[in-house]
Amino acid sequence: MPSLHANLALDTGVKIFPNPATDFLEVKIKSNEPYKFVLLLNGTEGRLIDRQTTDKTAQANLRFDLKNLAAGDYTVTVSSQAGHFE
Repeated sequence: MPSLHANLALDTGVKIFPNPATDFLEVKIKSNEPYKFVLLLNGTEGRLIDRQTTDKTAQANLRFDLKNLAAGDYTVTVSSQAGHFE
């Protein structure tokens, strides 16, 4: 089952679930200010697996498909002009 590592450095609420995940990973973002967000799903070796972006928004719900990933650790990075969450 994939698992996540997180360090908060973003003045925005970010929820990532479920953890551990098997089929999908849901990312919910809520901010006081609208931003364009970039979400990166990386393997522990740093290889980019998936990338998603949003339009300028204060709220977003995104989903990563994990069905074809091997069990292991993965990192999700959420970034905007205000900072990042990894």
